[in-house]
Amino acid sequence: MAANQSDERAADSTAPPDGGDPTRLDAVFRWTLVAMATLAMGAGLLGLLGVREAEASVNDGGYELSVRYAAVSRPGLATPFDVTVSRDQALPEQIGIQVSSEYLAAFDENGLDPQPSESFSDGEIETWLFEIPAGEQRVTVSFDARLEPSVQWARNATVTLVIDGEAVTGVDIRTWVMP
Repeated sequence: MAANQSDERAADSTAPPDGGDPTRLDAVFRWTLVAMATLAMGAGLLGLLGVREAEASVNDGGYELSVRYAAVSRPGLATPFDVTVSRDQALPEQIGIQVSSEYLAAFDENGLDPQPSESFSDGEIETWLFEIPAGEQRVTVSFDARLEPSVQWARNATVTLVIDGEAVTGVDIRTWVMP
């Protein structure tokens, strides 16, 4: 009976029948997983997996248009988007900023500062109109938002400065969305 019990325990065991070492393929697989986890953790500690900012600017028609945005971001993260308009003399009483609707749709908006006096969309372009206090030479519009959790791949936008209903200048930007 003792031999019978020994055979039953051997049949239920998950250990290799010879009790030997794991195969070479198993060892390579384990070391590969450890290396990948170590690389991912190192990239995270170095900040390589977070938001990377960029700036695009143009100086045209006497105006400087500068856009600070995320060149790389991840879903769910706060993502910068600031537009600055300046010139050597006072800005007009009203300026417009246009942004591609598809780009803005990638965000959960928390706020826009300052608030536009008017805003509208034609489905492709969002237009924000701002009243500028007399004598001001610079205005910065900050879009406080985080990237939608479901957004993947890249988003492109054109940011355009509009004065008196006419486009003065614009810049193109692209935000890559990492998993």
